Amino acid sequence: DHYERIPSLGNASKRFLALDYLLTGRDLHRQDEPADPETDFHSTDLYLKEALNVISRHKTQYPELPIFLMVSFQAVHDPIQVPEKWVHMNMDRISDPHRQQLAGMVTHLDDAIGNLVLELKKQSMWANTVFLFFSDNGGEVKMG
Repeated sequence: DHYERIPSLGNASKRFLALDYLLTGRDLHRQDEPADPETDFHSTDLYLKEALNVISRHKTQYPELPIFLMVSFQAVHDPIQVPEKWVHMNMDRISDPHRQQLAGMVTHLDDAIGNLVLELKKQSMWANTVFLFFSDNGGEVKMG
């Protein structure tokens, strides 16, 4: 779930339902400790906020050292949830409500990645950065 950060089985096979008791509670951690984020933030915003803080702290504490930062955004991934702000940005081009949600998630993710790049530039780290983007999902066929 992108807001509560509580894992769910989603569309998993019924044979895994017995494991549901193992998948309760918040699953977001900072280092080895559970993080207790506010639940009114979408996970894309929460991960971006944390990554920006890491970049800023690193530049302050270790200005001459390189950084390895891997940000594994949950978007674009089930469940298809996105703040309305991002859905509305695509309504004039996309009529299907399911596709609007998915496009909103992609737009939200694109904005977050842009903000990461801006922060690296602001901290004068961009010129010495290798930036890779990977996604484990293609288009959601069931979403239209």
